[in-house]
Amino acid sequence: MTSIVWANILLVMPFILIWVGVPLWLTVRHQAAPGFSEAHAYLAAKQRQAAPHSTARGQGVASQREPQLVG
Repeated sequence: MTSIVWANILLVMPFILIWVGVPLWLTVRHQAAPGFSEAHAYLAAKQRQAAPHSTARGQGVASQREPQLVG
């Protein structure tokens, strides 16, 4: 092979490595598990804040709904 072919091979190698390496790195890298401590703290605060309301006659709880996640 001539020197031009070898030069082309050397010039193409970084582009091929980047073309293959970046998507591979994005898919194979270790993904940290999302932290749910903020969601648990939010739900706990919502439950503490939502004290049971009594009806006009004082019989039971007017409304008991499950807190819904935001987002």
